[in-house]
Amino acid sequence: MIVGADNVGSSHMQKIRASIRGKGILLMGKNTMVRRVIRAEYKKFEPLIPQLEGNVGLLFTDGDLAELKDIILEQKVPAAAK
Repeated sequence: MIVGADNVGSSHMQKIRASIRGKGILLMGKNTMVRRVIRAEYKKFEPLIPQLEGNVGLLFTDGDLAELKDIILEQKVPAAAK
């Protein structure tokens, strides 16, 4: 699953990672490096490359993806007014 991470602080990201611990892995990285690794090592994920725009992460799991989606959405908070 591709997750957006705009306006997410480090403490909030830490809480999200803790809430999915043991159920999945949230990978955040430089988009250029992620694209390079996908092209070189994981060709089956190449269709995802156009989606890797902006501040995004990849969520991997062997379990129920819907359960992880619900956990992530529970952690969502509204952005502060500017």
